[in-house]
Amino acid sequence: MKKINSKSYLKKIFLYLILVVICIYFIFPIYWSLITAFKHPADIYSWPPKFIFKPTLINWRYIWYDWELSRFLINSLIVTSITLIIAIPIGSLAGYSFSRFKFKGRESLLMDILSLRMVPPIVGLIPLFIIAKNLNLLNTYVILIIIYVTFNLPLIIWISKSFFDDLPIEVEEAALIDGCDKLSAFIRVVLPMARSSIIAIVIITAIFVWNEFMFANILTGFETRTLPVIAGMSVRQRSIEWGPAAMLALIIALPIVILTLIIQKYLVTGLTFGAVKG
Repeated sequence: MKKINSKSYLKKIFLYLILVVICIYFIFPIYWSLITAFKHPADIYSWPPKFIFKPTLINWRYIWYDWELSRFLINSLIVTSITLIIAIPIGSLAGYSFSRFKFKGRESLLMDILSLRMVPPIVGLIPLFIIAKNLNLLNTYVILIIIYVTFNLPLIIWISKSFFDDLPIEVEEAALIDGCDKLSAFIRVVLPMARSSIIAIVIITAIFVWNEFMFANILTGFETRTLPVIAGMSVRQRSIEWGPAAMLALIIALPIVILTLIIQKYLVTGLTFGAVKG
């Protein structure tokens, strides 16, 4: 019996060690990027690496003043906000329609919408560039917003449809009996019930838009570039500026992390809504 217990104990220790190694493997790059953002360039390139150092904001001042970071931060906020304002209502209404109304070609249309999301974005890069150039939309917010809304709508529609499928239709029928029409029932009854799910969709869409690089890099100019594009400025011809790169990575990740932590309760509820049935 003791042998069995000792084997079980050793097995648990071994399991915990594996988990610790896995955690270190994934967390260490984040930790290293965090401390690099507040290191002086001399400390970044020192050998052996310095884990104890005097924090400095030199990298922050460099990207804020020399790279005019505020301009690109505003660009990212504008593009992300407008995309969400347009895409979330349209996608939610479309998802609700696919969930509640039965019409001819419904399933095939859903698959057609999904196929748009499955196409690699780079496939449409050259045609979209030509279209944007002919319409004088290069170096504008408009082309980015159109592309982001188009590519994120399939995801919003499919996720919201699955949420609405799990909402009891009896509540809507009661609202219709009380004098509501379909739209007012959707706004007054369905949306409050699906609040956590809508918040989850907002966060997922915001992450995709906020971090998008390819279209923002090709279709914008200096005036309309977003934060992920500016992060590429840290890669020089002969070297990489690790301090500014780490600081930019921190700035890009921080808003999404803070927003997610603030509404974490709704996010977890939204992502798990309808996952357990019966």
